[in-house]
Amino acid sequence: MRPTRFRVCLLICAIGTCLTTIALDAQTLSAVLTGRVTDASGAVLPGVSIVMTRLDTDVTEWQGVTDQLGLYRASSLPPGRYDVILALSGFKTATVHDVSLQVDQRLNLDARLETGGIRESVTVA
Repeated sequence: MRPTRFRVCLLICAIGTCLTTIALDAQTLSAVLTGRVTDASGAVLPGVSIVMTRLDTDVTEWQGVTDQLGLYRASSLPPGRYDVILALSGFKTATVHDVSLQVDQRLNLDARLETGGIRESVTVA
């Protein structure tokens, strides 16, 4: 039994759909922000609380904590401008203003926290 033209066309369309799906899956419409948080001496700081607020919506898009190596990874972030706040007890809170993320961007943002009281803060421009 020979395949008909209809079956051949159907097979070609199915293959084309699969290939298109794979190609679209490779593209992301989001950004990733990673970094390491250290103290003034360069020692890593685990347990730092990080909050990312999108400026145009005033919505917290991501919050997390640095791991044992002082690293964090905020993925699947919508493109936009963000304020990033980093806080840990015994250190001054640091704020990095106006961090701009583009579609499919991977940005590294390292931070250094200074020792200080709970109410002290540092703004990084």
